Amino acid sequence: MTDMGLLEKAEIELLDSSIEDIEDSFKEVRDLIALKSEEIDILALLQSYSLQGDHKKLSKGLVYGILIGMDWLKYLLPTSRDNFQTACITLTQLIPYLKFSQRAIWLFTQLWKLDSPAFADMFLSFIRTFDLINEIKPELDWISNQPLISLIFYKILHQASLLANDGSPILFDYVQVLSQIWRRRKDACYAIGRDLIRIISSLAEVNGIEHIWNDLFAPGRDGNPLYWTLLMTPTHPKFHSMLLLPSIEARLIYIIENANQTNFTRYLKWILDEHDECIMPDLARFIVNFPANHEGIPRWQLIEWLLASAKDHHTQASIKQSLSFDCLFFNPLQDQLYSIEPMMSLIGFSLTRYQSVSLAEELLEFMLTSAEMYDKRSTKKVLRNLKECFNVAYTQGIFPSLEMLSSDERIDSLIRSRTTDLNENYMNGIEPVLSPLCEIEEKINNEPREVMNSLGALGTQFANEPTFEILCEVLEKQSQVTEDLANYILKCLTNELLQPLSKEIQKNSILSQIFSQISQSQKMRELTKYLNSAEPAVGIRLVIYSLQTNSTLYLQFDSQLERDLKICLHDSNQEILSWIFPLVFENFPSIITPNIIHLYIQNSEIHTIYRTELDLSLKKYTIFSDNYVQILEKSKEFSSIEQAILWKLIQAEFKPEMISKILEYLKSSISACEQWESLSGLLTYLCTHISYLNDEHIKLLLQLPAKVFKVTVYIVFSKLPGNLIKENILEGLRRFQFHSQINLFKHLKHWTEQKGKLKDILKEKSIQEMLIQTLQSFASDYFKEFNCLLESGKQLYTL
Repeated sequence: MTDMGLLEKAEIELLDSSIEDIEDSFKEVRDLIALKSEEIDILALLQSYSLQGDHKKLSKGLVYGILIGMDWLKYLLPTSRDNFQTACITLTQLIPYLKFSQRAIWLFTQLWKLDSPAFADMFLSFIRTFDLINEIKPELDWISNQPLISLIFYKILHQASLLANDGSPILFDYVQVLSQIWRRRKDACYAIGRDLIRIISSLAEVNGIEHIWNDLFAPGRDGNPLYWTLLMTPTHPKFHSMLLLPSIEARLIYIIENANQTNFTRYLKWILDEHDECIMPDLARFIVNFPANHEGIPRWQLIEWLLASAKDHHTQASIKQSLSFDCLFFNPLQDQLYSIEPMMSLIGFSLTRYQSVSLAEELLEFMLTSAEMYDKRSTKKVLRNLKECFNVAYTQGIFPSLEMLSSDERIDSLIRSRTTDLNENYMNGIEPVLSPLCEIEEKINNEPREVMNSLGALGTQFANEPTFEILCEVLEKQSQVTEDLANYILKCLTNELLQPLSKEIQKNSILSQIFSQISQSQKMRELTKYLNSAEPAVGIRLVIYSLQTNSTLYLQFDSQLERDLKICLHDSNQEILSWIFPLVFENFPSIITPNIIHLYIQNSEIHTIYRTELDLSLKKYTIFSDNYVQILEKSKEFSSIEQAILWKLIQAEFKPEMISKILEYLKSSISACEQWESLSGLLTYLCTHISYLNDEHIKLLLQLPAKVFKVTVYIVFSKLPGNLIKENILEGLRRFQFHSQINLFKHLKHWTEQKGKLKDILKEKSIQEMLIQTLQSFASDYFKEFNCLLESGKQLYTL
């Protein structure tokens, strides 16, 4: 660690003399600036220094100084003589060693505005290291025009996949960016190849990228869907680098090319000790596709160690996918041997060198099952690819023979049978024997088709050209509506569900006609129940229909309002958003939750917020009801702006009886509320409604933790009548429990440090007597701390 505290270096690292050079440059620039006191003189001195040939040293030193908090950007901007290339390069070099990221990201955004030729390379380093989604959103025009857009898209896609797995509320920001980049530059995104499909598959249940899936499923020039063409196109290793921090990539390359049997595990632990297990699949994917000039340690051994070290089953499965993905879609015309060699070698060495074949068995079963189930439309093609992969491994000497895969009796008999079928029968024209698991999946996928077949010509007609009239005939033929029938109908309505939302009722839409018959037809009611439960795109349309016709209609079903509103948000239609939320608040008050309020605050424009404030103040409707405590608890997750909006809404929907509930919550939830002191939301709320404060409220205010709320309490009390203040202080000193008394003393101590009537009130005789009486009941440790409250404090301290 440097003496200036900016950088943090690992105990073991590849030494970089350039970092020491940057630190030395900073010291020299710091000493130079110290020679002058006026800004204009400092700038003249630095410009002279730059013109003398020390420009690069000056830029390095200034960048370092900015990162540790110096106000030196004003010197960097006028003194740069290379269009800020040295500044960008210096900042990039420092990224792996920074202890704190805030200043670096701030400087990064400042350099973004300057159009330096070196900025694009620095941008890639930053996006590999930091979460920049908030910085990226307003700069999509610039990003979309970059030659490196495919790398940027791939990184954001990977971040979105991790957030989807965690259920993060900020996923929507990533989906918006992905959607816009795809619309503008999807041809560039195709360059990613098969790993585009590998990553985006984890977003299959995420709303907002439907148009991406539509493009991927569209037929290409060869008649195959685009996604299949991409799966058969290998991903360049540069994309796998994007998933790793630059420092991790450097370490990993060092391990592959220079480590040996005695130290490679120590080096891998060195990486994993600093990072979560979740990076293991990305490490494996990089290792599998790294075209090493020289392997100090076989790559398959690195993968084997990762598999053995992973504790989480999901992580193990993801590592196996990283290892096998190129084997499943092996294209001999484009793929390189190095991408399939780790998997093939791992199986081969497990069978020939190890007493236990459990690892080989696991990998074979994983590959065979993945081949059969990854894409049900292309199972035969994937099995052919896998067969070709095994053949190449054999001809290149990785396997001594293919028979070892099917004849080794240590391997489970079912796996041996499936391997035999793959390697012998399949290429001879005999259909493969699929696993039982695959048959179950086939059954699940075929259920809608079975329903269609059972309906005969009517089922086929509805699937090809769905209309409400044919739907009525379908329902007429059924004795009851089942979940399978509803799933069949839902699949037939895919095109309708993909249409943009509209606040106008589409009278010709099948769903609108279904909704219109709910009260007349039990079958239509049952069908709506199943459709609404299964698909949020149906739910949001039911919301809109209900708001336009009969608001009680939506409430008759198992409403999932938060789920359905998110579809509206992802549809990116601000007009619908501005229209729907006020109506939802007015018509569905019983199902408004803190999460829904948060969605509203996050996604509404300012004029919508103003409208809601006006409606609340006119008591047109309520959005909080009795949920004040729950929404305050939820607001722990809010940004500062979101919290400010929340307090404006709370103030607009003022109810005197809620003051006590809010204060009770704040009194008991200090850890949740520290952020509110600086926002003044609570302060504005209390001061605006000061006339409603009674003795109960005042006692609660005095019990708010002084550490957090002393300023708020002081300002509120300064607006109260003196007699009311005096009475409640005396009551608190008499009645409060010990800890509340100590907290009260802390509030009063803050008053003595200010000027005004509160300090004068504390000097009154009755309060002084009660302060002395209360202090005398405390342990002596508290005397010195609160002596300042007493006019005769010194005498008391000597007692």
